[in-house]
Amino acid sequence: MTQKSKITVLVLTLLIVNVLSVQAALDDSVVLFLSFDGGEAADHSSYNHAVGVTGAEIGAGKYGNGIVLGEGKFLEVPDDDSLDLTTALSISMWTKVAAGGEGTQSGLEKQPAWQAGEYNLAAVYGGGVLLQAADWPAACADTNVTPEGIEDDNWHHIAGTWDGKVIKVYIDGVLKAEKDCVGEIKVGDGNLYIGSRGGKQRWLNGSLDEIKVFNRALSADEVKADMAKTATSVQAKSKLAISWGKIKTTD
Repeated sequence: MTQKSKITVLVLTLLIVNVLSVQAALDDSVVLFLSFDGGEAADHSSYNHAVGVTGAEIGAGKYGNGIVLGEGKFLEVPDDDSLDLTTALSISMWTKVAAGGEGTQSGLEKQPAWQAGEYNLAAVYGGGVLLQAADWPAACADTNVTPEGIEDDNWHHIAGTWDGKVIKVYIDGVLKAEKDCVGEIKVGDGNLYIGSRGGKQRWLNGSLDEIKVFNRALSADEVKADMAKTATSVQAKSKLAISWGKIKTTD
């Protein structure tokens, strides 16, 4: 085996170990995690959900790569029991949304419409950010909107949590909206969409990165830790990718 071959085998081994380490480091409650690093839309959770891409392209993210969305551009994840979050949930992502899009823009939404089993972290909703669910009581189903929005073409971290009793929405790690909401979400058989509602409307006018879905409610400290942990893990992966790129071009 030549020296170059030995180095190649070593780097491939490190790449495999790195991927396994990322999955091992994830909270067990993570049911979907899209980082877009490696130049593809792939789920890094233990569920390894398939991710369909329509029109969307890999571009610059908050850390490494992200996904560039817009009208007619979205991601779709097939329905799975792990995505039926009936009693608690959290959704987090980095967003970069420009002004001028629709008044409501879906970040991540389960189900293709406002129907049983629907939940959605809307990056834009009436000038703010909203976590909604069709099965919650009318008083809180789609009313916990933050008083400020994120349509400034800069990167912002948004997160929505629900523990079965209270909805909380965060922007850049700071709690911006909170509302009592006792209820449950029914089991739905529709797919999960990123960047649109059902692949037909509510297009997200910008880019997303580091998308995570949890089957429990994160605490305020965990939301902040998730922001910091995401940055560290992705930077480490990026450094390894650079090393691999250098080796591929070495004679």
